[in-house]
Amino acid sequence: MPSQFDTLFNQAEEKNVINLRYEVWDGDKEMVIIEPSAETSFKKELFTTEELSSLHAVLEKLKNLKTGKLVDISHREPAWKENIEGKRLISYNYAFDLLAL
Repeated sequence: MPSQFDTLFNQAEEKNVINLRYEVWDGDKEMVIIEPSAETSFKKELFTTEELSSLHAVLEKLKNLKTGKLVDISHREPAWKENIEGKRLISYNYAFDLLAL
């Protein structure tokens, strides 16, 4: 999750870029579901060919996973394990060594 999640995503929702839904997961955990609004369209021109290829690879690998499974997978990543105890920001450098991809 990005730093200042609430502020960023609430602003995006106020500008009608996304819709936020909250669901209870595992009986006691509140999960945030982030969906594009009907007025939001993907702007392919903002991305390089390499970035689009990366986005497609992530989509193909993870598109059928339910939220709980995705959370479980992300919590097995070194980026999570090495930073959760101190609640430190996770460096983008971990992206080069993702286990799930």
